[in-house]
Formats: sequence, structure tokens, C-alpha cells
Amino acid sequence: MTKIKFIKIISSCIFTIISLNSNASCPEVTQLRYANDNSIYAQSNKGTWRQLINTETVNSNQIQLDRLFVFYILGNGYNSIINYSANIHNIYCGYKDLNKNYIILKSPENQRYRISMHQDHSTQDFWKQSKENEFVCLKDVRRSNYQTLSNQCEFMAN
Repeated sequence: MTKIKFIKIISSCIFTIISLNSNASCPEVTQLRYANDNSIYAQSNKGTWRQLINTETVNSNQIQLDRLFVFYILGNGYNSIINYSANIHNIYCGYKDLNKNYIILKSPENQRYRISMHQDHSTQDFWKQSKENEFVCLKDVRRSNYQTLSNQCEFMAN
């Protein structure tokens, strides 16, 4: 009986650790929805991603959500890089369509993220440190049929 309790305790600890390190990628296009005020949002297991700028600026009522693709991801950090890892408190996901309409979604409030890099990417196109404590993934992740590869630009939820 004690072996079963021990196994349950160990397995619950492992699942807790795994859930703490879940990926916090930009929402997929299929997750985007229109709110009553015509702004765009996406619901994730960590909270609601909200449109950053007002809807009149981007004419989001003219955007077909299924035609959007992720074109940049920016992480606003609060710590410097230590061993190729940086702490982030906001993620901004930019989406656009072929007509150059765009929206920007901001990550859910009160979340913390971490970018973990296996090597120094500062000289490559994948991650750039544009300002102190600010990281941008500039990779165009559009594929055919408007599918995205946004999981290539992953932040880890703390």
C-alpha cells in the first residue's frame, strides 16, 4: 500500500513540473475569435490573448481570420540573458494577411515566460536582442494554405 502512495506522490510531482514548463506559443489562427466590440482575441489555457491596438486602426472588421499568419513575435523582458535564457513578462504576436491587414495580440495578464536558447542566437536571424531586455523572433512562419509554424518561436511559461 505504501508503494502505491509513493508512486502517486512521485507521479503528481512529475505532472506538476511538466505543467509549469508548458510552451506559451502564439495562438494558432484557428483559435482567433471576434469579440462583441469587433476586437480580436484568443482563449488559451493560460488566459485570454487580447488585441493590443484599437480596432479602427487595423480595420479588423475587414480581416478574414482564416487568412492570417504569424509574422513576428516579440517578448518584452525584465531580466538580461543568463546562460542563453531570458525572463519575459509580455509576449506580443503579430498576425497579418496577404492584403497587409494586421493585428497584434498581447499575452494574458499576470503570466511570466522564459525564452530558453540552446546557443547564442544573437548573430542569427532567429532571435535578435533589439533593445536591452527585449527579444524578437523575426522569422516569417507562413507556409502554404496560411498554416503557421508559430511553435518555432516558443516561450516557456514560468
